[in-house]
Amino acid sequence: MGRYILTLILIGASIYKEYFHNEWIIFIDVVSLLAGYLIIDQLEFHKHQDEDR
Repeated sequence: MGRYILTLILIGASIYKEYFHNEWIIFIDVVSLLAGYLIIDQLEFHKHQDEDR
């Protein structure tokens, strides 16, 4: 859960410092980060299932 908060802080700081000049860039970054987290969570879930067998 902490990594989600850290990610939101980094995105918020980048927006505040005006590193992002377009809403689409922010949207694509957020979607790609969420997709990465979902993929990692699924891989970890399957890894734990394999260890239980």
